[in-house]
Amino acid sequence: MNLNEEQHSGRAPAAVVMLMAGICFVCLYLIPLEGRANDDPSRPQPVRLNPELGESLSAVEAAHFGLLTDVVGLQEVVFLEAPWGGYLARLKVETATGTVWRERNISTSTWREWQEHTADILAGRKPPRTSASTAVSQESVWDPPAPADFTSIDSLSAQPHEPIRVWPEVPLPPTIGRVVPVDSVLHDYQSLSGRWLVLLEAGLRHNITDFRAFFTDMGMIGLSWGHMVGRFMPYFSMEVGFGDLRDDFEDLAGNGRSNTYGFSVGLMARQPAGKRVEIYGSGAFGYFIRSLQWQGIFIDSFNNTISDGLVLEQQDWGWAFRAGFLIKKRHAQKARFIDIGIGLQMTPAEEWHYFDENSNFRASDRDMWVTLSIRFGDSL
Repeated sequence: MNLNEEQHSGRAPAAVVMLMAGICFVCLYLIPLEGRANDDPSRPQPVRLNPELGESLSAVEAAHFGLLTDVVGLQEVVFLEAPWGGYLARLKVETATGTVWRERNISTSTWREWQEHTADILAGRKPPRTSASTAVSQESVWDPPAPADFTSIDSLSAQPHEPIRVWPEVPLPPTIGRVVPVDSVLHDYQSLSGRWLVLLEAGLRHNITDFRAFFTDMGMIGLSWGHMVGRFMPYFSMEVGFGDLRDDFEDLAGNGRSNTYGFSVGLMARQPAGKRVEIYGSGAFGYFIRSLQWQGIFIDSFNNTISDGLVLEQQDWGWAFRAGFLIKKRHAQKARFIDIGIGLQMTPAEEWHYFDENSNFRASDRDMWVTLSIRFGDSL
């Protein structure tokens, strides 16, 4: 067991044709870009309060359902999904100085209450809001409010005896993050960068060298963890493979089993292929073990000996490579994903040679395994 030109005067018209073709190409190229910009999924998307209503509500409709009755001079409201969670009410308001747009945060719980209340009114289970405090006529909607409806410090000083109307929410500058409401949940594809990640792995292993004469295909499990810095992640990984011995080999050596073990450090690089999907590749260096084990009787026909159990093992430093793609999962805070990939492990090997009169099992020089596995990633 040892294991690669001619110039003519008629070229001027051709140049003009080429110039016109270039202009047409640029136009055709720019138009789709504009369309894609308008379809940017990162922009807040309008949502309907009820399927029977439009994407925007007039002041009359808002008053009919008892919504935003504290907003003086309301003309129109559009509801949007807020990137930070909950919803936004984008309000078109007529003020003494002209028409302005304002925004108000709507928590998830309030949105649900409005949805239920609106559905009840549309279904006739509740009467519309027609009291004096909430009814709004068409004229009051579109006519600018009286000078007393001031919204500025200047108008406040000009009319000191009028009550002060305070706008409840004012949009923050774009560079300042807003606080997510406590009762709202943001489900989105979270960034992987700057996080500690753990990956649980399960898959199958197949030997592609002469050593497959000894090892059957194996199931395997693994655990990896690392820190994502931009698009790179240094990581540490360990894995265990478990399988059997080939039947024809067992006919000679007795019933046994096989295992593989690996401990490695590596570096992964990823490239986004969309908002949800990313492709990646990784390389690692580590220490790998392959073993054949007999817990019962082991028959060594070469030396004509019988022993009670045996472990035949090879250990050496080697390389591991992996490529695949990951699919992000939506979550309120954590970065979660499913990773599907193919791996290649290479290790120097000694010679294993086992034979008798009818069979000859021999392998040497290098041991190589191909792995197909799925990994479940989560941020710590």
